Amino acid sequence: MRMLIETWEVVSRRMAIAVVVAVLAGCSSISIDAAKALATTGGDTAAAAEKSSRASDDEFGRSMMAEAFLHGTAKAVESPAYTSLLSLYESIQRELSARAAVLQRLAGVYGAFADLASFDNSAETQKALNELGGAINGYASAVKASPPLSDAAIGVISTVGGLIAAEAQKRKLAEASREIRGRVAAFHTLLSAPLVKEQQAGFQSMLLADRKAALVLLWRAGVYEPSAIINDLGKDVGLTARDDAAAVVTTRADSMAGLEAVVDWQIRRRHQQIERGYSTSVASLQRLVAEHEKFEQGQPMDLSQLRAHVEQLRKLAEQIAK
Repeated sequence: MRMLIETWEVVSRRMAIAVVVAVLAGCSSISIDAAKALATTGGDTAAAAEKSSRASDDEFGRSMMAEAFLHGTAKAVESPAYTSLLSLYESIQRELSARAAVLQRLAGVYGAFADLASFDNSAETQKALNELGGAINGYASAVKASPPLSDAAIGVISTVGGLIAAEAQKRKLAEASREIRGRVAAFHTLLSAPLVKEQQAGFQSMLLADRKAALVLLWRAGVYEPSAIINDLGKDVGLTARDDAAAVVTTRADSMAGLEAVVDWQIRRRHQQIERGYSTSVASLQRLVAEHEKFEQGQPMDLSQLRAHVEQLRKLAEQIAK
């Protein structure tokens, strides 16, 4: 009996050593430098997508001002059509606000992930993950979907004992990456849902004609001065509008029709930029999920596409805000 007990103790020690060796081997493929790069790019992606979302929200707000003006001039602010439009706008704004909130939390998570790659901040990373999960569930509510994340996700980053510091850090990075990936994937599913895209596209198409109509109405009333548009047409070749350009344009039907077409194109381009901002944000989230998978498997990452998305989102936000 004593021999059996001693044999079992030896086997148990060997099994424990084997487990530690397996953990060390698995974690050794994780690169701390790769974690830092992923944290930086992920944070930049979230921040750029948030900026694009907020710029879209502002543009929709400007379009709704035009709607308010037109319905006001027609004394139709109590009409069912305008009431319905206001209700749809509130739904769009809830989605955009909730989207921006998730992206802001996601940027915070990547900040904590960067710190985890530099030193042990497991508690702060866990807190950031939980806040991101709450924001994603909030987004699900805003788009009338079921919350994708449960309370079971809390406490996922373990307290690792018995490992050397570097390997313990790598294990925590792998755990944190898995949790970030799961949340990003859940948000991607919600954001890419056809209902979200169709609702936004349908709302935009409703606003296009009315925005132009409001601007042209005010322009014809003498409120607006079109020299800036005329200058934009010729500035690359050194042409500028003369002082009486506005008076000349308003007396010529063909010139007015031409500049009204320019206004229409600019409004349509702005809404196309909103659509590209949305599609680029969706693509960026999908790419983040793929890069996290590579990181967790110790495979080389390619962050160039994500960095290109970041630049595109930043430029789109700037163009929408002009």
